[in-house]
Amino acid sequence: MTRQNITEKIWYDPDVKSYIMLDVTEDIPEQKPVVIDGTKLLPKSEYHCTLVPAGKLSEDPAIVARVIEDVADYLRYNSQAVRFIGLADRYYICKDGDEVTLIAEATLVGLGGLRKIVQQTIPDYAPALPHVTLLKNDESTYGIGIHSAMDLKKLCRRVNLDDV
Repeated sequence: MTRQNITEKIWYDPDVKSYIMLDVTEDIPEQKPVVIDGTKLLPKSEYHCTLVPAGKLSEDPAIVARVIEDVADYLRYNSQAVRFIGLADRYYICKDGDEVTLIAEATLVGLGGLRKIVQQTIPDYAPALPHVTLLKNDESTYGIGIHSAMDLKKLCRRVNLDDV
């Protein structure tokens, strides 16, 4: 990984999709393996919220670089602009091909400011549900990317962890 830190807890990796991420590893309680729908899901080694899926927003590397630069400038001058508050009590099991993940909705402060920055370059940008991938199966390297309301509807279904 070639992570590039923007702030102490916010980074992106130009070699892996160029997503801008908020590290929440220290804020997530210990996760235990579970079996859902016959699939064993395991905890991840780190946890993050995707703030801006920059690499997914355009095929043009110059546009992706501009989005990253604009967001990075905004966050450097407003280091507390985006904060993780915690996990909401809404969980989803997501499936895409052989990959299966369990995500939890995340509560964040400051996403509106980020949206405005990105919309300067990508006017129709509409961020996905803020979430943290808590568990994944062996076939999933990072977790399934949920980049829009359509992805959430197509790939995920809400689950009650008490029933698992």
